[in-house]
Amino acid sequence: MMRLKQILLYYFSAIVLITSACSAKQITILSLHSVITELAKDVGGDKVQVIELIKPDTDPHSFEPSALDLRRSTSTDLIIASGLGIESYLSKIVSNSNSHAKLLLVGEELNSASHSQNLDPHWWQSIDSTILATRAISKTLSTLSPNDSYYFQNQADLKINSLVQLKLWATNTLAQIPLDRRDLVTSHDAFSRFAQDFHFRIHPIAGLSPESEPNAKDIASLIDFIRSAHVKTIFVENRINPKITEGIIHDTDCKLGGILYSDGLGTKECQTYVSMYRHNVSIIVNGLK
Repeated sequence: MMRLKQILLYYFSAIVLITSACSAKQITILSLHSVITELAKDVGGDKVQVIELIKPDTDPHSFEPSALDLRRSTSTDLIIASGLGIESYLSKIVSNSNSHAKLLLVGEELNSASHSQNLDPHWWQSIDSTILATRAISKTLSTLSPNDSYYFQNQADLKINSLVQLKLWATNTLAQIPLDRRDLVTSHDAFSRFAQDFHFRIHPIAGLSPESEPNAKDIASLIDFIRSAHVKTIFVENRINPKITEGIIHDTDCKLGGILYSDGLGTKECQTYVSMYRHNVSIIVNGLK
């Protein structure tokens, strides 16, 4: 009789475990950037479902959600945005989302953690910032599903280990460029966090948004600087109209250093964060050394 009870208890427990596993609800995440999508998938694993609103090779500055995008936001548990004003449409997403949905603004989270007010929303250009973003996503997911917190932390640690190795490679590779030659002329102001990490000086043609085209006075000042500082290379970006850049190259006899990925991941190449960062660093080194 005791043996029968043990067998029944075993099978009952097994059924409960299987039922619980089958009924476990994934956390639905609405991602508003291609790098966020990668981090959310890597940290969340099979515990999350990620809705990728902004896909690779999409300009996050000019993106406008469709009616379908707004409908998709109604079923989300967590919205992860870059913040710092890059998503001009964010209020539309939030107002259409589930009233219980949590909002994580990565840029604001980074500024809070570092007690600074860096207004550059291109946080992914800093590996250190991307590490902090990975931790923030892990922490947020853990608040939504406390039983999975150890899993999220372990997944985040794996991701961070790869980012630490990437930072080491980037530091060693960029060491080929002398400090007095680390002037980076780019299409728009997307690399200030990169510059802070690696002691570069950024001279953007346009502002934080590539749509904010410079006036004639700004262009003339930049040309004067390029000539006086003997800058030999200018870099364009994968989604920026190169016409103004080509004009500056013509007027300064600079060479084109190559294409940088400034606003996110690519589709044909640079499909992962590591490949994007390695590409940018390699282009910068080859253009400046």
